[in-house]
Amino acid sequence: MAVVFYIAIIVATGILAARKQRSVFGWVLLSTFFPLISLLILACLSDLGSGWKCPYCHGELPSREVRVCMHCRRALEESPRPSR
Repeated sequence: MAVVFYIAIIVATGILAARKQRSVFGWVLLSTFFPLISLLILACLSDLGSGWKCPYCHGELPSREVRVCMHCRRALEESPRPSR
């Protein structure tokens, strides 16, 4: 039972790292030695997105030099605002 719980924490850490755009391999490796601590630390960290959002659809943009939003296809007259 403890082995299943241990593996479930490692898998959850990998999934959470992928969603937060963090290094999956690094966090899974860390969670093999410190499973609960690494999962709690990762849960508290913010996403590593680009930080730029479209003012119309609030979709994430790769950089502020983008002239057309790749999500809603609207032209961006001004540079998008940072999301942080």
